[in-house]
Amino acid sequence: MLQGGVREQMMRKIGLTLIELLIVISIIIILAALIFPVLALGRRKARDTNCISNLRNIGSALHIYAMDYNDNYPYAVDPTDRYTPNIWRTFFKNNPELAPKGITDASAWMQTMPLLHQVLYLYNKNKEIWLCQNDSGFNYMDINGAYLNARPTCYKKFGTSYIFRTEIAIRKMKVDTFDQGADINVVTDACGAWHTGEKIATQPNMVRVYAKTYRYNVLFSDLHVRTCTFDDLNKAWSTPLQKGMSPR
Repeated sequence: MLQGGVREQMMRKIGLTLIELLIVISIIIILAALIFPVLALGRRKARDTNCISNLRNIGSALHIYAMDYNDNYPYAVDPTDRYTPNIWRTFFKNNPELAPKGITDASAWMQTMPLLHQVLYLYNKNKEIWLCQNDSGFNYMDINGAYLNARPTCYKKFGTSYIFRTEIAIRKMKVDTFDQGADINVVTDACGAWHTGEKIATQPNMVRVYAKTYRYNVLFSDLHVRTCTFDDLNKAWSTPLQKGMSPR
């Protein structure tokens, strides 16, 4: 009898311990569900800060370059220009005088120009300034919906997470010659989903659906960097470099 009573007490103790353990596990699961999204947001914000720092360094490199080249911006393109030259066909037809001598096709035109991040490497020999740590690639460009396979990330595919307002180079603009310098975008994130965790469009018409929450870190021609919405960035792209110039 004594042995049976001890065994019963032990069984009861083990049962209580299991219940307590299940309660503890449940609490841990609930806490994890609350904490992990906060930690993920914190990591994204830290990467945002790093991205802003990258753009400031790129801005400094641009202006140091300009000091060496009579205040001119680099005559260069980004991967979107090189690999989707069709986005320039209308501009090319409307402004044939801006093309190099003997060039009669937008694709050939883009091939004559080097990539911006390669040109600026001599002015900041840190390749990491071209990497947005939130870069997760994309399939379609946000601004015009053109297909471009930037996978697994834009940086790994092309060496840069950022795009350039190439019109500045093609028009051979000089530093401080813009009519609305604080409103002219120069370099920006290639995809607005990176900083929000929003879905990345897998069809061109889906970009506008998701874009309401998109955010971009943008370097402006006066060297300030700010975070813009999709509408803000479109407004910047639509701002003419000088009065009378039609944006691309």
